[in-house]
Amino acid sequence: MSQPFVKWDLISRFCHCATSFRFGRMAFYRRWLLVLFALILGGGPLFAAAKEQSAYAAAVADFRSEMWSRAETEFAQFIQKYPKSTNAPEAVLLQAQAEFKQGDLTNAIAKLTNPDNLAKAGTLADQYVYWTGEAQFQKADLANAAETFASLARNYPRSPLRLPAIVSAAAVYAQLGQWRQHDALLGDANGVFQQAARLDPGNKLVVVG
Repeated sequence: MSQPFVKWDLISRFCHCATSFRFGRMAFYRRWLLVLFALILGGGPLFAAAKEQSAYAAAVADFRSEMWSRAETEFAQFIQKYPKSTNAPEAVLLQAQAEFKQGDLTNAIAKLTNPDNLAKAGTLADQYVYWTGEAQFQKADLANAAETFASLARNYPRSPLRLPAIVSAAAVYAQLGQWRQHDALLGDANGVFQQAARLDPGNKLVVVG
């Protein structure tokens, strides 16, 4: 074999190897870009969920710290940004309670009695009703407060708030001088109050009632 032929053969092999290396490296980068892109797409929902939970946790923390104005604003922002969140019904309830604590009773009642909010309240519905009654009472709307409290016992038979609601309703009826309604709530042998009196006579609410 002549020397020039050997030289060109070596050059050809080198170029082939270099080309193969270059395209192999490009294929490697493309694979990693595809993997990275898939991770970004797959991690998007997880990132969004984490951001949602973080926003809700921050609002709850401020609520527990009794930073009512800040908590109210954060819950309002959360509800606006995440209306379909599983935390949205509780966010509405806590926002209304934050408003209640600040004396903004009208807005608190409006949120808690909003049909759309009540439809989504789920297991929190009895708490919506209870805090509506509390806000009405603080607003000196005694007739509606008494009826709201009494309705909780009628409409939510499994609610742990039935007894406090009945005692509150009776107390409001007493303030209104409506003793017949008062006595009916507390004296009904099959009613919430008398059942509690038989089962737990030492209960503070029974004693107060």
